[in-house]
Amino acid sequence: MQFLPNEQQAMIQRGVRKFAEGTLKTGATQRDAAGTTPRLVLKQLAELGVFGLTVPEESGGLGLDSVAVALALEELAAADAGLALFVLQHLSLAIGHMQAVNLGPEQLGWLSAMASGQALCVWAHGEDALHRDADTVGLRATRDGDGWRLNGVKPNVFGAGLAEVAIVTAQSDEGLCAFGLQFATEGVTVTQSTEPLGLRSIGVADIAFAHVRVTAGALFGEAGQAGKAVAVALRQARLGIAAISVGVAREALRLAGRYANERQQFGKPIATFQPIQWQVANSAVEIDVARLLLHRAAWAVDHTKNADGLVAMARLTAAETATRVTDRAIQLHGGYGYTREFTVERLYRDAWTLESLFGSPGLQRVQLAKTLAA
Repeated sequence: MQFLPNEQQAMIQRGVRKFAEGTLKTGATQRDAAGTTPRLVLKQLAELGVFGLTVPEESGGLGLDSVAVALALEELAAADAGLALFVLQHLSLAIGHMQAVNLGPEQLGWLSAMASGQALCVWAHGEDALHRDADTVGLRATRDGDGWRLNGVKPNVFGAGLAEVAIVTAQSDEGLCAFGLQFATEGVTVTQSTEPLGLRSIGVADIAFAHVRVTAGALFGEAGQAGKAVAVALRQARLGIAAISVGVAREALRLAGRYANERQQFGKPIATFQPIQWQVANSAVEIDVARLLLHRAAWAVDHTKNADGLVAMARLTAAETATRVTDRAIQLHGGYGYTREFTVERLYRDAWTLESLFGSPGLQRVQLAKTLAA
């Protein structure tokens, strides 16, 4: 059994870690406060190659596997979880959806542009503002000659404030459809929406469609048959959330350990006190468990027919680990942990936001139970 990344995976891990620690961490607090990310940072991410990790080499990507994606997302999240989520939106959701259907020549051109980062893309599916039902889709698609008309709103789309294109799902008379379109298309309006608690650098926005006409080539897959591709994309999303959660927890533990060695009480560092040592030790064990489960699930996605149970376990374990570890880090920092002078406050908000995305812990438990009972 192999517990170490192969040569390609390790190379990606080292490259992304170097960029994350040397560049991303520097402006993470400013991006969090602004609720967006400068174009220069996105350009640097594109040059790093992360937007095309899983795209075949003939389409301009690196052709790597889900384990490589998990390693990259963990490294990005340790520096800026919001940007890691944007990469997840573009890579695992949008490109993941595209790779689950048969693409035409025009759509293969899209894939190449997305792999290089020339076209940054988000994926917009569910529309329930209160997240009661992730599959509620109100956007309507009606046939218009040899094309389609789209009407409706995709609210609170994570990453829409940074992207230029989107893959959106819409209900039609034939069932669920998926379309790709540029935000510059006539009738499309992108506006900033409610500011999230965490992951703020991703740029959350509403996408409104007013009689938007798209060509037949904008339809991904067959009309009314988008459900299978949506399931693939959501599975990849949950795997990515697990990786981002591990990255957030890892950074929180690092900062907690550093502060425990710096803070003095009764004439010695608090790291010498057993209750503090137990908190740090518990966090380290939980993070390692979450990471091992994540990599097992990532491997299963690429090598087995049904990895849904493992993905649910990884998503559930990693997200809950992130909330526990960041909570301990806040407590260990004392009163300083509740101020924006210390990074653990941002990590805490990011962890709680991650836990609610693409299926709550309760939903993951239900899905896991169903796979075990099958």
